[in-house]
Amino acid sequence: MKSIIFDFDGTLSDSMPSIWKEYRITSYKLGLKPVEMGVFTEFVGLPWRILIEKIHPEIDVDEFSRVYRGEMESPKPIKGVKEVLRRLMGRYKLAILTSRGGESLKIDMGKIGLDEGFFEIIFHKNNSNYHKPEGKALEEVVNALGSLKNECVYIGDSVIDAETARQFGCEFIGVLSGGTTEKRFMEVGVSRVIETVSDLESLL
Repeated sequence: MKSIIFDFDGTLSDSMPSIWKEYRITSYKLGLKPVEMGVFTEFVGLPWRILIEKIHPEIDVDEFSRVYRGEMESPKPIKGVKEVLRRLMGRYKLAILTSRGGESLKIDMGKIGLDEGFFEIIFHKNNSNYHKPEGKALEEVVNALGSLKNECVYIGDSVIDAETARQFGCEFIGVLSGGTTEKRFMEVGVSRVIETVSDLESLL
C-alpha cells in the first residue's frame, strides 16, 4: 500500500448532521416532503446537482440551491483524525477525492482546522474531469499520485464511495461517521468497516 485517498464529508469531517439539517429546512421552505435520512445518505457522494435531481426530480435544482443555506453548514472535526493523518503522511501518499466544490471545501477545511498540507493532491468538483461514482474519478487521482490501483485504498462513508472504488478496482474501507450503517455496507459487499478514520492505522 502506497497511497490512501479520502472522501471528505462524513469521512474527514463530521459534516453530515448540519448538511441534513439544512436539507430539511430547504425542503420545508419549498413545500417538499424531505426523504428519510437513510434515503438521503444513499446518494451522499454524488455531485450536489445530481443528488437533488435524484431525491426531488419535481424541483428545479437551481431553485433548491438558491434556497439552501450552505453558509450555515457547521462541520466539526472528528476526534483523532488530524493525529492519524500526521502519522500516515510520512508513510503514505495522502489525497482527497470529494464531490464538494473547491471553494466550499476550502471553507470547511478551515472550519475544522484541517491543513491542506496533509495531502499531496486534492480533487474536488471543480478540478475533476470525472465524478463519483465513476471509477475514472479515482483513476484520475491515482494517476496524479503516480500510483497503481493495487497500491491504493479509498476511504469513504457512503455506498457511492464504495461503488466508485469498485468501478475503479481498488480496495475500499467504509467509515460509519457519515451515517451509512455497517449492515448497509455489508449489503453492497464492503467487508472492511471502521467507526472513524481514527481507527484506520490498526486496520492497515
